Amino acid sequence: MRAQQAEMQRQIDELKRIVGTGPKTVAPEALPQVAPNDAPAAVPPLVDDAPHEVVNANSAENGVSAEPADQAGANRNYLLLPDISFSAQAKGRYSSDRRDENRRRASLSEAEIAIQSDVYPGVRAEAYIVAEPGEDVPFGLEQGFLDFLGIRKGLNIRVGRDFTPFGRTARQHTHSWLYARQLIPIRNLVAGEALTGDGVLFSYLLPTKGRLFAQAHLGAYNGLEASEISSNPFGQDLPSGTGAGFNDRFYLGRLLLAHPVGGNGELELGTSYARGRSAVDDDTGANLATGRVDLLGVDASYRRFFSGSRRLLLRSEYFRYTPSRALQSVVSRTNGYYGLTNFRFDKFNDLGLLYENSGFPQGTGQRESGLSLIYTKRFTEQFYVRLHGTRGRRPGLGSYNEAQLQFTWGLGPHTHSLE
Repeated sequence: MRAQQAEMQRQIDELKRIVGTGPKTVAPEALPQVAPNDAPAAVPPLVDDAPHEVVNANSAENGVSAEPADQAGANRNYLLLPDISFSAQAKGRYSSDRRDENRRRASLSEAEIAIQSDVYPGVRAEAYIVAEPGEDVPFGLEQGFLDFLGIRKGLNIRVGRDFTPFGRTARQHTHSWLYARQLIPIRNLVAGEALTGDGVLFSYLLPTKGRLFAQAHLGAYNGLEASEISSNPFGQDLPSGTGAGFNDRFYLGRLLLAHPVGGNGELELGTSYARGRSAVDDDTGANLATGRVDLLGVDASYRRFFSGSRRLLLRSEYFRYTPSRALQSVVSRTNGYYGLTNFRFDKFNDLGLLYENSGFPQGTGQRESGLSLIYTKRFTEQFYVRLHGTRGRRPGLGSYNEAQLQFTWGLGPHTHSLE
C-alpha cells in the first residue's frame, strides 16, 4: 500500500513539474461538430442545455493550497474565450425537371460560424453566422440568443433570434438532418429551413410520475419575412409552397411526451401550434393579401437501440396550414405529411427510406409527393458524405427523378441540445 502511495505521489510531482502547480480549471469536453441526429439515450435529459459544470481540481478542498488571486485569475483567463467553430456543406444535384436552375450544379451551399459561451452562471450565449455562397447570400446573423437556465425548477427561458420549436426537427441545423434537403411538407407549409423569429421562449419540464418525460414550450415572436408567390408557380417556375410567412407577431406552443419502451426503446409524441399575422407578396415584392395563418403539427417517433451502435428510427409528422378569410383570395387550406425510416448499421453507416406528400397553399388541389432512398457514410464525427435519391411527382411536370450528393464537414467545439 505504501509503495502504491509513493508511486502515486511521484506521478503527481511529475505532473506538477510539467504543467505547473497553479489552480487549473477543467471543463467538460465539448461535443463534436457533426454528430448523429439522435443520441443513444432512452430517457431524455431533465433540463435541455444544462450549464457546463466547472471543477477546480486544485482547490483547497482537494488538499492543494491555492495561489494568490491575481495569479489564479491570470491562469483562468482562457475561460473568457468562447467556443468558436466552423461547419460547411457542399452539394451537387441532378434532376430531370428542367425548371430546376440548380439541377446540374455543385456549390458550397452553406457555411456556418458558431460562437458559444457561458457568460454568467446559468446564462449561456450562442450566435450562428451563416452564408450561402452557392446563392450569393453573404454572412449574416441567422440565430443569436441568450439561455437563462434553471430560472425555476425545470424552467428555462430563451431570448433572442432563434429557430422556433414548431415540429419535431424544427430546431436542428441542416448539418444535423438525416437527409440532404428540407422535407417537402415543411418547405411548403412552414418554412424553407426553420420557422424563425425574434422573441422569447419559455421551456418547462412538467412534473410527472414514473418514467414519463413531458416538456412544454410557449413562445412569442416577431416574424422576419413575408410569403412569396411566383407569377407562374406550376408552369415555368419550380413549384414551392408559401410557408407560414409570419411577418409580424406570432405565438407558438409545443408539447412533447416521451416514455421508454422496453430496455432499449423510446416512444415520443408531440404536437405544435402557431398563429400569427402573415403577408403574401408576389415575386416583385408587391403585397397580394395580409391576414392570419394557423399552423398545426403532430409528430410521432420511435427509436430502438441495439448492440454495436445500431439504431432504428421511425418518425412521422403531419402539418396543416389554415389561412384566415382575408388571405383566401390567394391561398387556401391544405396539409402535408412524411414518414421516415432510418437504420444505423454501425457508427459509420446508415440507410433511410423517406416518403413525402404535401399540398401547396397557393394551388388548390395541387400536391407534390416523393419516395427517397438515403445513404450516409460517416468518416468521422466531423465529416460525412450523403447520397439522397428521389422519385417523385410534382405539378406542371408529372414524375421526376432527382439525386443529391452532399459533403458536410466541420472543425472546432460545436454543440447543440441533446435530443
